[in-house]
Amino acid sequence: MTIDGTDFCIPQKGAAKKGNAFASHKYAGKSALRYELGVDILAGNLVWIQGPYPAGKYTDIKIFNKVLRHFLEPGERVEADEGYRSHPDKIKCPGNDANPAENRAMQGDGGVFVVCIGRKDGDGSEGC
Repeated sequence: MTIDGTDFCIPQKGAAKKGNAFASHKYAGKSALRYELGVDILAGNLVWIQGPYPAGKYTDIKIFNKVLRHFLEPGERVEADEGYRSHPDKIKCPGNDANPAENRAMQGDGGVFVVCIGRKDGDGSEGC
């Protein structure tokens, strides 16, 4: 299974404020809920959903440690991106120490991919 955190924008009154528990770095500080999604690598089916969590308060690894980590059996690991950098016994990601150096060189530094589906904010500007 591959896992990743996904943010979904939620309505917010006023401008984005620093310290907002719902502030998403993926949406320039606008309010969002974060979910952890797991996809079956072989079949492409959605097999795990965990959330919602306030996006500004819960990182990907914090959500993983809260629930999914405890469901994995000894020797069982998930595939993930750099947001899950730790627990090499439970997570296979480019930055973990368990990842051979030659693999890290090929994989580069990772990145964040955000999909925004044409929503407009109340003022007519592009929303998240």
